Amino acid sequence: MIFPACDPPRYRLGFGLERHRSCRANLAEAMADRGIAYEHLPDPINFFQNTPVRPDGTIAYGGASVAKPGDKVVLRALVDVIAVASACAMDLTGINGDRLSDIRLTVHES
Repeated sequence: MIFPACDPPRYRLGFGLERHRSCRANLAEAMADRGIAYEHLPDPINFFQNTPVRPDGTIAYGGASVAKPGDKVVLRALVDVIAVASACAMDLTGINGDRLSDIRLTVHES
């Protein structure tokens, strides 16, 4: 929640790429049948990215995640939710510690 998800304009303007995967596009595709406008899609919660806020308020990018295989976050929904997960596709800045990895989302009904 520190900064918005990467999106097609970020890759186009920052890197000159037209067809790079992005969290925002992944979310839009996953939500396409829900009738939610692109501009109303929420920004992500980055559970495993290592992007600390420095004392001066800037964000440190490029550190490898401190998460290890098997680490998890458990959330409990108190109301009906639509949950979408995306492994970060950014492979151009080192924000993922220069390694992309898969993520697994498991949903249990109460």
